[in-house]
Amino acid sequence: MTNSGKLILFITLLLSVLSQHVSANTELREAQSLIAHGDLQQALSITDEFLAKDSKSIEARFIKGLILTKMNDLAKAEQIFLELTREHPDLPEPYNNLAVVYAAQGQYEKAEEALQEAINTHPSYATAHENMGDIYAKMASQAYNQALELDQSNETAREKLSLISELFSVPTPAEKVEVAENKTAGEPVQSVSENLVATVSAPEPVPGITQDGDPQIKETIIKTVNNWADAWSRQDVDTYLSYYADEFTPAGDISRDTWVEQRQIRLRTPKFIKVSVIQPTVLMHGNEHAQVNIIQHYQSDAFDDRVLKTLLMRKQNNRWLILQEQIK
Repeated sequence: MTNSGKLILFITLLLSVLSQHVSANTELREAQSLIAHGDLQQALSITDEFLAKDSKSIEARFIKGLILTKMNDLAKAEQIFLELTREHPDLPEPYNNLAVVYAAQGQYEKAEEALQEAINTHPSYATAHENMGDIYAKMASQAYNQALELDQSNETAREKLSLISELFSVPTPAEKVEVAENKTAGEPVQSVSENLVATVSAPEPVPGITQDGDPQIKETIIKTVNNWADAWSRQDVDTYLSYYADEFTPAGDISRDTWVEQRQIRLRTPKFIKVSVIQPTVLMHGNEHAQVNIIQHYQSDAFDDRVLKTLLMRKQNNRWLILQEQIK
């Protein structure tokens, strides 16, 4: 069989394995569908059943927090999102949704602090920036209202309050929940009181060795991925490129040669680069093929970004090499 034939076979088999992995979370997908249709109690029951089997599931706990928020059970929702921020401080979504809960209770300073934490963990997280603007608008609205209570003739405060009312529609806490769309992440979201946007699902980081397969092989794969990130951070172009298989297929409609030229420029141009691999998860297919899911945190003097990335890898000449990269 040719190398390209082997690659097609590997990808076909990998998609089959991946579909089995996704089907394991059918219950949570069903819960999300029920949320979208307003059947919160049934969604909560399904989520609780899932948590009875896997109490540490980040996705299930996240979904439960959303359900409780929409049911106006804010104290329990707050507790869930607080626990997630403590256990996974690198994830921005729990901080963002904690801010939504605080805003629904009129605790705008706490909401501001939570949103700042979300932005600190992920500076390009547009949802948190948008929510911060709404929080500031609400806090300004409160201040102008107080000024008018003290001085009814204060026309400046009245005009500013009117302007804010035109710019931001600010419903009462937990008054109305409507479906929105996260333009940055492409994820469905829920707008929950105070015009804040709460993300529906968060990435579920899992310790490195969780799926079936030889633990030593998985340790080797994770070490390889970390070394790849280290070469990238050191801007060592030759070593970085050596982690890609000859059959590597670049994303988009470009040739491998064009991709190599682009990577050389992008590695050498910044004054510094730091790439961190967070919560790697390995899904094996036999002993020579693997899927590695990571949270990739890229930092340079000009850019800072955090993405979910999947690396499709195969063992070749006793080395694990990258066949494909997919950004989610």
